[in-house]
Amino acid sequence: MVIRFVPNYLPQITTQQHASLVFCFTIKPFYLLMVSVLNLFFDYVALIMPVMELLSIQNFLLVRKPNLRNQLKNYTPIILHYFVPFILIKVFVLFIESSLSVLVWIGLSFVTWVLLLVFLINRRYSYAKVATIILMTLIFSRILATVMF
Repeated sequence: MVIRFVPNYLPQITTQQHASLVFCFTIKPFYLLMVSVLNLFFDYVALIMPVMELLSIQNFLLVRKPNLRNQLKNYTPIILHYFVPFILIKVFVLFIESSLSVLVWIGLSFVTWVLLLVFLINRRYSYAKVATIILMTLIFSRILATVMF
């Protein structure tokens, strides 16, 4: 009801003011919150997909027992398929907001991505534990970044 009748009573307010009135938020904090949530979701999906795909391949590797060179040769296309878009989007953010804090955050994201991928592939965890470890690590890194920057 409020959404429908506010423009009739206050025709001089802008669309942005109308949204603020209806949804009761201040523009910048809500925007930053949504960017942070979407960034967390993107980082989570960008890491969970290759880990799950590589964990599904591990059952075949247990039977065949390839050497390290063949494992890397088979893992590389899968990892690059997910890693290249991840890095491209992070670099795009660096071009938009070129600052030292963004560069440090991209470096931390890169290191976290690689370490989690290596750690989780070499362990025998269930899918639920892997997803939980990834999510908790990313949430902790967000909290750490908030404190640092």
